Amino acid sequence: HPTLCAEAVNLYGDARDEVLACKPGITGWWAATDRNDSTWGSGQRQARELFYVRHQSFGLDARVFVKTFKAMRKGK
Repeated sequence: HPTLCAEAVNLYGDARDEVLACKPGITGWWAATDRNDSTWGSGQRQARELFYVRHQSFGLDARVFVKTFKAMRKGK
């Protein structure tokens, strides 16, 4: 997974292989929902990323797309 460094990947613990099996995209659920409010330390970022990995669908991708453009428009 080219967007995650080795240290970040290890923060997923037992879910590491699950995350690495997901094809990376331009953006993701974490970035579209609360990029500036989720941290690695709190585990919020990992939870958002795992939610996406476990619920991949065209509908979720459409939500990510819409939320990303809303966030860009608001300057977030």
